[in-house]
Amino acid sequence: YNMDFFETETHNIAVIPKGLSSSIGKAIAERDCVEEIKRLTDSGEPMADFIYKAIVPHTETPSKPTAALMREPIERLLSALAMNNTNVQETIESLKSGEGWQATHPIFMPQNLESIDKVFRFPEQEEDFCTETGLPYPLPKLNQSKNTKPELTEEQQEFFEEYYATDIKLYQSL
Repeated sequence: YNMDFFETETHNIAVIPKGLSSSIGKAIAERDCVEEIKRLTDSGEPMADFIYKAIVPHTETPSKPTAALMREPIERLLSALAMNNTNVQETIESLKSGEGWQATHPIFMPQNLESIDKVFRFPEQEEDFCTETGLPYPLPKLNQSKNTKPELTEEQQEFFEEYYATDIKLYQSL
């Protein structure tokens, strides 16, 4: 899939599904889109978290330094599985065959952050990420699943470690 970026005054920040994109989007919106938030909340109704992310300008062609906050890849996967209440084995079969919604949904795709100028490890480097991008620290905690994260069998763990090998290598290098 094509990487999407939030546009800020100084950076293009990678939008990564289950990679704190709602939290980052809300932080940017509360800083840069105050009038739009005011207009949308004039009725007195609170705004859904996903709306914040939607009102921040986006681009697929970054023109500023790029930055990303990277979750541990297997932890991101487990969070995605829990959020969507998705069967682990069905997900593996979908990713292997290239068929089914999991095979094409960005939430299960590798993060592919090798071309990003500055990648920060979450949670250890969240404060550095916020300092670099001018966002408030700590970021709001959003989209936390109420479902239990699945336990992986050894075979499933090995499949996902291979599937996300490039992401894991990058994460470990940070």
